[in-house]
This record gives sequence, C-alpha cells and structure tokens, in this order.
Amino acid sequence: MVDPKGQNILFRNQLAQKEQLMQMQNERLAEQTETIKDLRATVDRMTEEIAGLRETVNEFQRMLFGKSSEKTKNNAETEDAAPEDMEKVPTTVKSHTRTTRKAKATREDQYGNLPVHKEVIPLPEEEKQCPYCNSQMEPIGETFVREELRITPAKVERIHYYQEKWICPDCRQDGDGTFAESKAPAALIPHSPASPSIVAYVAMEKISLAMPYYRQEYLMNQLGFTLPRETMANWIIYAAENYFYP
Repeated sequence: MVDPKGQNILFRNQLAQKEQLMQMQNERLAEQTETIKDLRATVDRMTEEIAGLRETVNEFQRMLFGKSSEKTKNNAETEDAAPEDMEKVPTTVKSHTRTTRKAKATREDQYGNLPVHKEVIPLPEEEKQCPYCNSQMEPIGETFVREELRITPAKVERIHYYQEKWICPDCRQDGDGTFAESKAPAALIPHSPASPSIVAYVAMEKISLAMPYYRQEYLMNQLGFTLPRETMANWIIYAAENYFYP
C-alpha cells in the first residue's frame, strides 16, 4: 500500500522542478525578446543611415553630372562675344619621330664581296645552223640569266715536293759535271707533314670556333684521312712557341 505522505512529497518535488524549469524558460524568453528588440533597433538605425547615404550620393551625382543653371559674368560675356572677336591662342603639338621600315638587304649587301665566276652556257652545235636558210650563225652577245651560290667543301691533298736538278752538258762532255738544284721551301715543322694551311685551319677551328681536337679528328676522318688529336695539339704548341711567342 502506497504511503499518502510519500506521494505528497514526490508530487511537491516534481512541481518544484517544473516551476524551476518554467522560470528558466521564461528567463531565456525574456533574453531572446530583448535581443530581438536590439536587433530591430539596429536594423532601423542602419536603414536610416543607408537612406542618408543614398541621399548624399544622389546629391554628389547632381553636382558632378547635372547641368548648372548659374552663369558667371565672364561666361556670359564669352558666349555673347562673336567667334572672330575671340583671341586665337596658338596650340603646341608634341613632336614625334616617324619610324621607317629598314630597307631590305640586296644581294650586293649580302654577298657582294664574294668573287664572281662567269659561266657561259654554250649553244649546242646542232642549233648553230639557221633552221630557215641553213647558214652558219654568228655570236652577237650574251644575256644574263641568273646567279647562284656555289660552295666547295674542304679538300685535303698530299703535296710531294721534288727538286729539279740541272747539269751543264759541256762540262759533262769534259768529264766534269756541274750541277744545280732548285731550293725547296722549308718545312713549317721539321720532319712533319704540317703545312701552314692545315695548321691555320686547325687553329681557327680550335680558337675561333671553340671546336675541341677530338671533334676535329672526327671531321678529318670524314674527309678521308686520319689526323690524331695529339698531333694537332703538338702542331699548335710548336707553332705558338716558334712563330708567335716573342
């Protein structure tokens, strides 16, 4: 059997909890209501500020872009004056430099310093006979047709020097031979096949074009002969020490 006194105590506790919960909800509701009032006041204030700013912007636009109804005395006199009565003020125009396109280089500018080899194309023998009267035609001149650039690749040759030997025939009959020999040019490097042209070629490739000796050795092989890189280096050293150094 349930105790009535205990039920009353339980009911009072539950009622107190509900009252406390309702009080907390009322406090929260009051805080939210106050927050809403503050937000509404802020919105109203910002709305007024926006309206004031719009009015200011409109006023500035009228001042900048609107037509002014006021005219100064000087403006009125200027408008009333005839165009021919107005003083003419000279206007200075900024000078400028006109750029012209560079003239196209001619053939003479590009390779006019090269030697010219004239090559005349001969008329075939069968066409030198007149087709109408069979008379022999005579040359009357030449007509320039065109020009072309022709390059000759590097060519290496072996030059063998021989001395001519001469003898006096009269002295030879007397049993006494008198001989004469031509003088051969001195070698650039003793006991070496190096000529001034090939040493100059190797030096130009090495110094001017910065081509190493091993690449020059490969190019010499392409020309059909073998020239070791050590030999080329020795040639350049010998030429520098004996012909260029003081």
